[in-house]
Amino acid sequence: MRLGARIVDADVIVHYLSSNDPTVLFAIKAVAGDEVFKPSGVLDRAALAERAFADKALLKQLEQIFHPPVLAVIEANIVAARQANQHLVCVVPLLYEGNYQGLFDQVWVVTVRHENQIERLMARSGLSRERAEDIISAQMLLSDKELLADRVLDNNESLPDLCQAVRNLWEDLN
Repeated sequence: MRLGARIVDADVIVHYLSSNDPTVLFAIKAVAGDEVFKPSGVLDRAALAERAFADKALLKQLEQIFHPPVLAVIEANIVAARQANQHLVCVVPLLYEGNYQGLFDQVWVVTVRHENQIERLMARSGLSRERAEDIISAQMLLSDKELLADRVLDNNESLPDLCQAVRNLWEDLN
């Protein structure tokens, strides 16, 4: 919890599901095959990402597998936060793509210049430039998300600068 808010991250939920949910793992195997699993039976996320971003049909199938359980976790957290009278921050990279914006009182978009986005994704995930560009191109343009957002946070500077911008907007709400 930060700034008094409960935080839910869709990517963390996806990571958990792809490691622990037998129904999700079975569905992944059904659409992507055994080759995205290591000999130990553990999902090879890098192999799955490689296949998914090279095959748009597979990517859509994976979204159909993941979106319902991710949405269920987010909705459960919304209910729990309301019952506890807590603020809830949900980090949902595919918010608009999944048409989930209606679940939230406000949508804040963190934006960054395209080149910064590519470089940060490569550094964080150890991806090649081509793979990073594939991942980003599979999402709605940040400029389009900015137009739909209630608030836009610029993340082209340092992390402390972004944190201060978040604190400033947060204080405006409270």
